[in-house]
Amino acid sequence: MTTNCRFLALAAVCQLAAASAASALSYTHIEDCGAVVVGAAILRRDLHCTDPDTPAIHFAGGGSLDMQGHEITSTGTGISAERSLRLYSTLGASRIQAPLAIRGGDGSTYALGPKLDITGLDIVGRVLARRLHMRDGSVTGVTSASDPAVSTIVYASLVRTVVAGNAGVAVVGGSVRLRDSEITDNGGHGIVARIVTVIGSAIDGNDGGGISAQSHARVLGGSSITGNALFGLLYEGLGRNPLASGPEIGASAVTANVSSPQCASQSGNAARCADIASSFLPVLRRGGSCDTSSRLTDGEPWGVCAED
Repeated sequence: MTTNCRFLALAAVCQLAAASAASALSYTHIEDCGAVVVGAAILRRDLHCTDPDTPAIHFAGGGSLDMQGHEITSTGTGISAERSLRLYSTLGASRIQAPLAIRGGDGSTYALGPKLDITGLDIVGRVLARRLHMRDGSVTGVTSASDPAVSTIVYASLVRTVVAGNAGVAVVGGSVRLRDSEITDNGGHGIVARIVTVIGSAIDGNDGGGISAQSHARVLGGSSITGNALFGLLYEGLGRNPLASGPEIGASAVTANVSSPQCASQSGNAARCADIASSFLPVLRRGGSCDTSSRLTDGEPWGVCAED
């Protein structure tokens, strides 16, 4: 290699190092409550915030936050953002003991566009976003029965996530996809959505029903829906062709639900008191099982479950 080539190669390395250093310096370092951030940020210590009217951290225009193993507690909102936001931790488990709210630029919740992406965080409080991707975390501690623990408009994708012990409905969304996750012991239904896909997950022991799906429902891959006080899976089939098939159960069990003796009076319709209560014929694929089923129109069994 010529001297000029060596010089050019060394210059390129120096430029890359300088660019990397500049990138690191571009992070906002957060050490105090009430921080307003634009872009990427790093949490440098635990925050314990006491102002109920001011978010612990507010992202003006969206961004990302590396919590680096720290904790945020707040008597108000924990983190708010006006655009899409990514939350993660590069230095161990982190915890947010306060609600999260991702808002539009006009200040209204669920405004067009914002997405919340959460990896490896435990949230004690509500999670609100138009679109949500959550992995390797949990949502607990919501004490109001009228507030869903996870509330989205477009979709919620939960992977290796636990939503448990909340006072009301666990997850609400337009489309909800659950993989390798648990929704257990909540005070309301497990999932309420237009479209529901559950893969390798457990929806157990909720005081309402397991799943309430309006137009599409699939339970696959070794999932379990059991021990819910009302129905296991309620499928209304809204907007579907009258000749279409109903919910699909494959290699999964929807069993031992309707544990409440007051099911009929609680749900307002005795036809809903079954493992699978559907307006359309349920489809049991290989390895799919259920104890009881009912037609929503008249309460008669569909004849596809073990005790029908």
